[in-house]
Amino acid sequence: MTYRLGVDIGGTFTDFAIVDNDTGTIRVEKILTSAGEPEKTVLAGIDGLTEALPGLLSRTVEVINVVAWI
Repeated sequence: MTYRLGVDIGGTFTDFAIVDNDTGTIRVEKILTSAGEPEKTVLAGIDGLTEALPGLLSRTVEVINVVAWI
């Protein structure tokens, strides 16, 4: 089982999408963004996802940072 992880850092929320490459299952999580330190938000979100999906980091084959400028 392998995963792809997408992260979208927004001004209010940071969104996470995990795709299970074997089943196509998608899991979506959202947490408040720490405005001055968005990197801490990403790490906190990944920690939370790892608790829910043990082995997530060792099975993640791709990380995508979504950047949208409007």
